[in-house]
Order: sequence, then structure tokens, then C-alpha cells
Amino acid sequence: PVVDTFECAPDASGDNGSFGDTCDFINVCDIGLFCADVALVPGCDGDTGCCTPYCEIGNSTCAAVHPDLECVPWFEPGYAPFGEEHVGGCMLPE
Repeated sequence: PVVDTFECAPDASGDNGSFGDTCDFINVCDIGLFCADVALVPGCDGDTGCCTPYCEIGNSTCAAVHPDLECVPWFEPGYAPFGEEHVGGCMLPE
């Protein structure tokens, strides 16, 4: 089945999981962050990905994390589930 909502997973990050830390699994980033592809996080030297924050579309919090980041919409235009149209991720724009 298609999953169209966010769900919580136990935080298994331990001492790691901050912005830019390498990650291979969805639950190894601190709360409020997710594991993004290596090409989308500046300075990421992981094999799979690095942790970066979720963000709210239209809010400029990503630049405070890293000047090259933008709040990129999580869902393609017109495909966001109701109530999640504002969800994005702090990533390098493609």
C-alpha cells in the first residue's frame, strides 16, 4: 500500500544524528531531521545520506542551518496529502 502520512520511528541516533551526520537508515537522525540523499546535503560524506531538518514551506529557517539550503517541498505539486502541503526538507535545490 501507498503511505501518504508521516509516522514516528524510534530515535536510534545515539550520539550522532545532527545536521550533516551520515545516515543509512530513516531513524538515525535526531528528532526533526531526516536522512537525505548525499547529493542534497552540502558537505555530506556518507555513502547513503546525511541528516538535515524538515522545514515549513515559505519559512527561511534552512538558511540558518547552512546558507546554501532551501526549503524544498516534500511532495510534488498537487500530490501533498491534505494538511501536509507545507512540509519540506532543508536541501540543496536541484
